[in-house]
Amino acid sequence: DRAPARLLQQALVRSWKRKNYAEAINLINKAKELNPTYAEVYKIAAFVKANGNDYLGAQEDYEQALQLFPDSPHILYFYGGFRAYHLNDSAGALELVERAAKADRGNKQIKALHARILTFLGRLDEAWVAFDELINNMTDEPSHFQIKTADMAIECLHRMTEQQNE
Repeated sequence: DRAPARLLQQALVRSWKRKNYAEAINLINKAKELNPTYAEVYKIAAFVKANGNDYLGAQEDYEQALQLFPDSPHILYFYGGFRAYHLNDSAGALELVERAAKADRGNKQIKALHARILTFLGRLDEAWVAFDELINNMTDEPSHFQIKTADMAIECLHRMTEQQNE
């Protein structure tokens, strides 16, 4: 898996830093040829396609990645985020993120996305419980994660306040 992994790393650099999506997809296709059953190839392909606004292609690649590795918390997490942010499918995203949480119970990134999706869905009491747990257990987390999570929690509280004032 070293050769496909190197190609994927190069594809990420091409797409992210250089915004050269065509070259990135070409590298990903080479990685697929080398190892068509390597789920990471499809996860990276989906990520690159989503950043290039090819949402249909990204969704197809996430689905293929899940067929190859259905319990991967990373694939479930990224696909859930994609469904929430790019397809506006919070219900579908929640299902994926809940599966990711079961596969990796201690992952705080997954917990934060779960709470955010609950906020999107208007399930504010559940979201707040999740945010409260995260906030009270973040002292060892990087500051950017703490700030991002606190901002999302504030958004949840703001929505709760608006809901009470209606």
